[in-house]
Amino acid sequence: MRIISLTNLKGGSAKSTTTFNLAGSLVEAGFRVLCIDIDPQKTLGEAFFGVYAGENTLSSVLINDSMIGAAIRPTSFENLQVIPADDGLKGIKS
Repeated sequence: MRIISLTNLKGGSAKSTTTFNLAGSLVEAGFRVLCIDIDPQKTLGEAFFGVYAGENTLSSVLINDSMIGAAIRPTSFENLQVIPADDGLKGIKS
């Protein structure tokens, strides 16, 4: 398993766009990909993948130590899943 992380606190630095394009390229190359959108603006999950947080959210995983697998949501792309951001992330301080 390989883990790739694209992080930057500065807004407007193309993190979501780069992640979306890299994920697509990796899926086309035969990899299974899980994207985790931890940005409270929810761009990657909602805008790019059209996936919204379900009942089990990333913020509940981080705050309540819930099982992360329950927050994984399918996308319309085969072998590509996402954990979308949710409004609860706005209350988490770094």
